Amino acid sequence: MMAERRRFSRTPTRQEFPVLCSSLEAELPGRSSFNVARKLIDVSAKGACLVTSGRLRQGLPVSVDLTVPGTKEHVRLKASVRWSTTVE
Repeated sequence: MMAERRRFSRTPTRQEFPVLCSSLEAELPGRSSFNVARKLIDVSAKGACLVTSGRLRQGLPVSVDLTVPGTKEHVRLKASVRWSTTVE
């Protein structure tokens, strides 16, 4: 197993956050977009760790939408996949 290299410390999520992650490529006209996110694991100053329904390729542009539980507040951003691995 390869050691992780992180510049910023992680903050684990303490509760379930509704999360949506879709590929910007899938949102092109004529294609349907879909949510590949299953769970938000942690966040850091420069990223977030998500469990997805399938492995996403490095460099893939994605759209991520996080909702704060119990509120109507959410964060929507455009990002790209920096690291991806399959966990069994």
